[in-house]
Amino acid sequence: MGKAVPLPEVTFVVVDIETTGGIPGQHAITEIGAVKVQGGRIVDRFETLVNPEQDIPPFIQGLTGITPDMVKDAPVIKDVMPRFWDFLGDGVFVAHHVPFDFRFLSAVTKSLLGEGLDNPQLCTCRLAKKLLPELRKKNLDSVTQYFKIEIKQRHRAMGDAEATALVLLEFLKTLEADGLTTLAKVLDYQKRGGKRYANFKIPFPEHRVSSFSQQPGVYLMRDEKGDILYIGKAKNLRKRLQSYFTNLLRQPSKVQELMHQVVDIETRVLGSELEALLEEAHLIKLHQPYYNRQIKNFKAFPFLKITVHDAFPQLTVVSDIDDDDALFFGPYQRKRHLATMVESLSRIFQLRTCSDVTYKKHHRQGASCIFHQIGRCSAPCIGEISRQDYREQVDGIINFLEGRVSDLTERMIQLRDYFSETMNFEKAKIIQDRLLELLKIQANTQYLTQAVHQNHLLIVLPDREPPRRLLLYVYKGRPIQKHVFDPRSDSVDAVLERVQLLQKMLQSKIENKRDVIQQRELEEIRIIAHWLKHLEPESGTRIWNLAQPYETISKEIMAYFCAELQEPVSVPIWQASQSFA
Repeated sequence: MGKAVPLPEVTFVVVDIETTGGIPGQHAITEIGAVKVQGGRIVDRFETLVNPEQDIPPFIQGLTGITPDMVKDAPVIKDVMPRFWDFLGDGVFVAHHVPFDFRFLSAVTKSLLGEGLDNPQLCTCRLAKKLLPELRKKNLDSVTQYFKIEIKQRHRAMGDAEATALVLLEFLKTLEADGLTTLAKVLDYQKRGGKRYANFKIPFPEHRVSSFSQQPGVYLMRDEKGDILYIGKAKNLRKRLQSYFTNLLRQPSKVQELMHQVVDIETRVLGSELEALLEEAHLIKLHQPYYNRQIKNFKAFPFLKITVHDAFPQLTVVSDIDDDDALFFGPYQRKRHLATMVESLSRIFQLRTCSDVTYKKHHRQGASCIFHQIGRCSAPCIGEISRQDYREQVDGIINFLEGRVSDLTERMIQLRDYFSETMNFEKAKIIQDRLLELLKIQANTQYLTQAVHQNHLLIVLPDREPPRRLLLYVYKGRPIQKHVFDPRSDSVDAVLERVQLLQKMLQSKIENKRDVIQQRELEEIRIIAHWLKHLEPESGTRIWNLAQPYETISKEIMAYFCAELQEPVSVPIWQASQSFA
């Protein structure tokens, strides 16, 4: 294939292999998956298990799910390769870490034909390093998550190959938009880095960046008309803004396009990274800048709800959090995946999915529904399971959603191995499929935090003007009030009064109006929850859980403000308090 061929005419063959180890010649291939891409779409697939004619280490079996029994009747590599060569042809060999896959298949080719593969090679991992510098990790999981690509079977050849093919298609769009329209230009860019927006100049003078504060805060980028193009936050404003001028030619195209228009940058210094995060979210919703379109809309953050107050609870997807004693998990960023996730978890843990009306109908008739008959429900409607045993299934989901998954996966692995050893391969395959499904769900819930209704907090943060502190009162996951506390003039008594008031709200039952969290508050909830999970405490940061006894909290708060901030005088401060917008 000529390297000057326009990209839409190039045949890319995206390959992934599974092996018994990492050394060609010493270890062997157990599976090959390949996807052919032409004209911006997937046009063909190649998939086969391979008998490696050697043992598969237990670790590899646990990772891939490929067992000796699965490959014992599969073709050996010398019978597979002719079909793979025909599929590959003279196409561009693509993989997410191309040296590994290409080296293995080239070594096999050389052992059979006397010479290895000579196809052009394109590595999506190398492209990710150049096109996605903002990603801390460039592995397949991180890149697919960036593009919201679902890997159907992680660590299986076809699942990984298809995901890599979709990543390739995203990269090709960016490369073509930047003028890299031929295979030769793309291969050169992969090797040398190429140039993007080679001749443009940033209107904003770089020397002004050195005058910006090194404190946390937000920044607003404006065009020549004064319109806001982009709003961002930073833990260190100067360092963050300097990054826009460093290696700009390797920044994503959308960042280069943005910087080409920036004439002025306004910074607002704040006291902490959390305050900057909340202020950024507020300003984005207020101004809705064009280049913040990649920020998720707050309506895209749903929750999972478990109706633990029911005799036989269910797992459902909800948009708001109400005060009905249920458990809520989230918020999640991928609403479109949650229905599948609920269906999978309900099936794995054998929870009922029927409505209360349907449940009562089956209970009266004494006949279960089709889901019980096909093994997807434990049928509490007809008494097939006790409340205690059903509750254990519910506890299993709760533990899983709270991140305690190691015991569950270990039990499933042991059960799978038991069925394999007793020659019950059908049940072993069912367990293996459920295990892979659980691990995939776990990967998709990495943003999962503790149940939002448990986040009732007093958070003390540094203020932009020491020794003042910013106090955030968090109720049901969202910051409902903030104010600045000055130890030179303000009273700790007022802080304790507010804590008491929030504790009364937690203990009281709302009768006339249900306490519902509005959709517009979900972004702040997500920020607080994510910050708590990945907390790296800044100097001057303290957190109190308002669900603790008042006697304990009040003593700790009093001791903190008196010892750390000097004893304040008794001056009321609530007139200065304000609600978050």
